[in-house]
Amino acid sequence: MNSCELITFVNTLACIIAKCTPKDDLPLLTAILGQLAASLATIAVNEDLLAGDKNVVPIAVPETEIIEAQPRL
Repeated sequence: MNSCELITFVNTLACIIAKCTPKDDLPLLTAILGQLAASLATIAVNEDLLAGDKNVVPIAVPETEIIEAQPRL
């Protein structure tokens, strides 16, 4: 899969998830996926460092916007 196909796939997946997920659940899902991305990046870098790869550059993971939970009425 080339880069453009990957971007198209991810965007399509995001649209499907947004369409099938209740609007109230999207902020929590976004936070969970952001934490998942950061955790996977940390694991990948740590594994490379443990393997002795001196050329490892930490992966920049964009911070997830913090969204305050709104009480349900």
